[in-house]
This record gives sequence, C-alpha cells and structure tokens, in this order.
Amino acid sequence: MENTNSEEEIHSFYWGLDPLFSTAVKLFVKDILELKQSRQAPGFYFYKTHPVYSVDIMGIVVQKKEKEEFSFYGVDDGTGVITCLCWKVADPAESSLSGPVRSDPDESRYPNLFKKLKHLNELDEKATMLEIGDVIRVRGDVEEFRGQREIKSSCYFKVDDPVWAVQISWMLELIHLYRNVYDQPFKLSEHLKERAHALKSEGMVTFPVLVAALADKIRQFVLENHVQTFSVKDLETVKSLVCFANRPVQSPSPAEEASKVVSTSKQVRGAFNEAIQLLMNAGSIFQKKSSSEDYVVTSENKELRTLTLDTVREDCRKWRHAEKGCSFSYILKCIQHSYNPCVTKAVMQQVLYHLEDDSDIYSTMDGHYMAF
Repeated sequence: MENTNSEEEIHSFYWGLDPLFSTAVKLFVKDILELKQSRQAPGFYFYKTHPVYSVDIMGIVVQKKEKEEFSFYGVDDGTGVITCLCWKVADPAESSLSGPVRSDPDESRYPNLFKKLKHLNELDEKATMLEIGDVIRVRGDVEEFRGQREIKSSCYFKVDDPVWAVQISWMLELIHLYRNVYDQPFKLSEHLKERAHALKSEGMVTFPVLVAALADKIRQFVLENHVQTFSVKDLETVKSLVCFANRPVQSPSPAEEASKVVSTSKQVRGAFNEAIQLLMNAGSIFQKKSSSEDYVVTSENKELRTLTLDTVREDCRKWRHAEKGCSFSYILKCIQHSYNPCVTKAVMQQVLYHLEDDSDIYSTMDGHYMAF
C-alpha cells in the first residue's frame, strides 16, 4: 500500500486516542521500511496520520544469523525484507520454570498442571526453532540500528502453513485493514482540534489547555531524565517548564477569575498544581505521603513494581487464588496496606500494565492476575 506521509503530524498529547497506538499494527514490510519518523518523540513513527511504534508481520525466513542469546532473521513477506532480532528461549533444563517446578512441594498436589506446563515449555522451544524457508510471525517494536530499520521482537514463532492458507488469509486481512483502518485519516473532534492548534500556537491559550499541555511536558521531562521523586518547587527550577507555564492565557484560572488579576508567579504555581493533579488522576504519579508535597513517578518506582509482583506471586500460591489469580481490588488493598495508602486505582493499573507488558504477570480474566 502506498504510504504518503504528507499529512500533518498530530501532537503527541493526542496519540493515545488513536487505537492503533496501543496495538501491534499488522503492516507490510515495505511500509514498515518507509514509516516516517516522528518529529516529536524518538522511537515513534507514522503511517500516514497514525502513530506507530509496535508492528506485527508474517513472512518467510530468507536469512539467519545465530548469536549466543538471540538470532537475527531476515523476513520476506513479498513486499520487502526486514531484519528481526529474536531472543532465544531459555534451555528448559536451566529455565526458571522447569527448575522450581520439579522441586516445588506443590507438584504432588497438581501433577497434571505441572505436566502441562512442561509440555507447553517444549512446544514453545519447538516453535522458536526456525530455519531458512520457514514461515515466521514476529511482533515487536520498530527500531533503527546502524542506519538500518529492524524489528526487536517481543514475540515470535514458527507458523505451520504447508498449503499457504494462513499466509493467504493474512494478506487478505491486511488488505481489509489498510482499506478500512490504516488509510482512513485519524481525525480529532473540533474541540480537540482547537486544543491541538493552541499547543502549536505561540499566541495565547486558555488556562485548561495550558495545564493539559504542561502535564504532558512534565510527564516527558521526568521520564526522559529518569526522575523518581519531585516536588512542585523542583519543577519551578526547570527553566523550560517554567517558561511554558508562563505563556499568556486568554483568561485567568478559575480560582483567580473574580479578581481578574493574574500574576506571573500565581499563574506558574497554579498551572503546576493543576498539571500535577491531572498526572495523579492518570496514575502517572502519586504522593509519597498524604500530607507530603513530594510526588513519586509511577513508572520509575522499582520498589512498587517489585512489591506488586511479589504480592501476586505469593498470593497465587494460596488455594483461593490458585485458579483465577489475584483480583485487582485485592492487590490494591495489599499495596495500600503494606506500602503506601496514597497508591490509587489509576497508579495500580499503570503498575500492572507495565508488569504485564514485561511478561512478569498475565491476566487470567477481567481484573485478575497471575505471575509466570
């Protein structure tokens, strides 16, 4: 499909509104090689107006290069060839699954379960043993290495397709997706268009628009600089953030509307406070203590992630959680009790999302989780 990227790039604040941004997008290799890099954030790309960073492909292995811990596969889908970096499956004799499983005292209680897990491990190893000519499906992030575009896989496996039925079905599905989804422009509502225009404009903006944009900039700043904790006073020392918060507004903030007087310091402090509240509502940050002015960045807090993972692991061993897994409400209650009562539902959702994305846990049903 022709990938014409003449469309204007939508502000990153609104990328999450496009469903493709949260999925591994099924694309032809030719289009992956021609994706336009985002001007706003490294590691992100655009197919027309759609933001993309993770893709899903199927093709034939035409090149193979083995390393100790991973393999490089050249995958040809008929439109082009792309290199895929695929991590090898651990040796079953050394894997964390097979070792503890055989020595686990609960093995005698669940013999069929452990036998099935061992069988699945063997199937997984078999599915990732590929040779030139095999059909492979790869899902992963698009990356640049030494000037060449490649896919760093998060999942890959051999496809059993002796009569090409799976590949034909795949091609037909892609044609449908291109026609009905990818080639359709990602459009914002009129209200969001006005906000997006305000973000790009150097002129005056409304106070709520300024706050929303500032929250996005604060989020980017703490992630890029790996900030673990901060306060509003810390943010006020960052020149770029203060300059942005000090942009002229069309009307004062609601708290100051009666007096119609907005001083520079009041606007900056008010913008920071309301931006912080937006980030807390989204679960991106949380308070250290209920009365503290210090905030913790959720994605940078390894202690919270480790404690959450340990909670899921420990409680999944109990009989009441062995089948369905731990419920979201139970995990949240444990973390609030043992770690910090300021951890909200939104924060817990962010933590569980990252743990699931890293394949540390998986969801067994709506709102229930188990550890690998």
